[in-house]
Amino acid sequence: MTLGPGDALLLRRGSTCSGQLAPQGGGSNSSPSIVGAYGSGADPKLVAAGTNAVLINDVSNLIVQDLDISNPGTGEP
Repeated sequence: MTLGPGDALLLRRGSTCSGQLAPQGGGSNSSPSIVGAYGSGADPKLVAAGTNAVLINDVSNLIVQDLDISNPGTGEP
């Protein structure tokens, strides 16, 4: 997903998403991009296994908030 200034990627509270979140683009100093939650209830869960749950690479002015992020691993040593 490519975000621009003022854009928001909002996940529904109470939901569970699997895999990696890797936003691209970004905001500006005066209008950051946001990845967060909407609605009521528990923070959305982002569950990755054996990879980065959130990969932020060459993205500026991005706010990540109100997410339950975890990586239980692959189960291998």
